[in-house]
Amino acid sequence: SAVVALIQQEGYSFAISPASALGGANGLTTKETKSVLVRDDLSSLQTLKTSLHELAHVRLGHLVHLGTSEGICRGEAELQAESVAFCAMAALCLDSDYSFGYVVHWQGGGDEAVKGIKANAQKIASVSDGIITQLEAAGEVHLIDALQASWEAASDQEQALADHYIRGQLQARE
Repeated sequence: SAVVALIQQEGYSFAISPASALGGANGLTTKETKSVLVRDDLSSLQTLKTSLHELAHVRLGHLVHLGTSEGICRGEAELQAESVAFCAMAALCLDSDYSFGYVVHWQGGGDEAVKGIKANAQKIASVSDGIITQLEAAGEVHLIDALQASWEAASDQEQALADHYIRGQLQARE
């Protein structure tokens, strides 16, 4: 996918990994190994959203500054990355309901999440815009529109088969 290509352009490898290797997280980006790992038991839409989230961590510089005196706290890093992923998913006309609960969790409540989003809006918009522009240039946005319409019309069995195929394609690109 174009998102995997963007991750690789940042100098990171990408792999679909067993959930047990990620300690309960949907995704994990490691600066020491320059790798992005995403759980193998997620739906294709959640895999895409998680990949965007991990790309956002890289683009936002979280792996360099997290936990340092010039860095930000983990909650703010998660708010920024998830918000970027949400914006990119919206540009692709894809649902990301999970994002709101995730941001609220890391911010300690709804009011705090709203404050955090407002305080980080410029950074979120800037990074989101860059990713969306690159996805549009790759033709991903128009392709996703067509896929979303097909997905909604598909039966549960067709969705399961498509999800299996997409997972295989992602693993083949590792």
